[in-house]
Amino acid sequence: MFSTACALGDRGARGGAICALQGALIQTFGVAGAVWAALVSRALMESLRAGRARGDARREDGFAWTACAASALAPMLANAYGDSRLGRCHVKSEGRRAATIRLVFYYVPIWAAFCYNARCWRAIRRGMASAAALEATLGRDDATARRAHARLRTYVRRLAWYPIAQVVTNVPGTALRASTLAGRAKPALWLACAHVACKTSQGAVHAIVFVLAHPARGEMAVELATAFGCARLSARARGVGAEDAQTGLGDLADDVDFASDDDEGDDEGGARAAGDGFVVLTRATMDDDDDDDDDAYASPTRTAAVEMSAFIGAREKRSDDASS
Repeated sequence: MFSTACALGDRGARGGAICALQGALIQTFGVAGAVWAALVSRALMESLRAGRARGDARREDGFAWTACAASALAPMLANAYGDSRLGRCHVKSEGRRAATIRLVFYYVPIWAAFCYNARCWRAIRRGMASAAALEATLGRDDATARRAHARLRTYVRRLAWYPIAQVVTNVPGTALRASTLAGRAKPALWLACAHVACKTSQGAVHAIVFVLAHPARGEMAVELATAFGCARLSARARGVGAEDAQTGLGDLADDVDFASDDDEGDDEGGARAAGDGFVVLTRATMDDDDDDDDDAYASPTRTAAVEMSAFIGAREKRSDDASS
């Protein structure tokens, strides 16, 4: 929605209903990004403590939308939406009154969310350190536990990139509005350019961070490759790794592999062919010495086949099936 509001372009800066709509959308979803990042951090922090109570998510949703709506309605009631000199409508850039409104109802909520986010991440780091120390004390810090803990730390660090990106992209704008509020008639040119660059690229930065922090980046890469028609070239190379599968599927699998192109199976019997984009996950209960079982992939009691056709792309029907 933030990008949709910016897509209205300079039509919003001409005033009228479009200006109010564009300004309200930018105000609402500009604040919403920081608020939702803080709520995600809060949920992660509480999960490391005593867990979340029933109804917490609903209350947090209500708080977030109320705060965002209030931050958008206040400038509208004050008739403060207008040309922001960025090619779009937002809170007006001229006058101490407009600068005060923008600072109080836009940047103050954003930075309050950032401060709360930092507090949550401090508690998250302490909680993870305490969990690792407890595992070591109980003698459960074997190689498997250490690998799982390392993957968790990596994932948590990636989640922290999102609020960091928000902080970086909002620093120039905060400094610019503070400079205007301090009475400077003309802010520094480099500061104005930095503000425009950061606000314009904020959506792209958030999208990049979302991809990098996603726990299933491999699947997402294959899905993007499929969308651009090049999944066929990297179907085997971009398959889901065993460790990623174990991270996402618990104890469901202990091995991940593509079936060979020669493996053909009956869909009703449970056999899956790699040519149709299926990844075979061997259950942890499967015997390691059962290497001679030619029908191991077809056993529904010992294997699970996960369809990856949405990520890899459906293979064209073979020529010998064309007549059927």
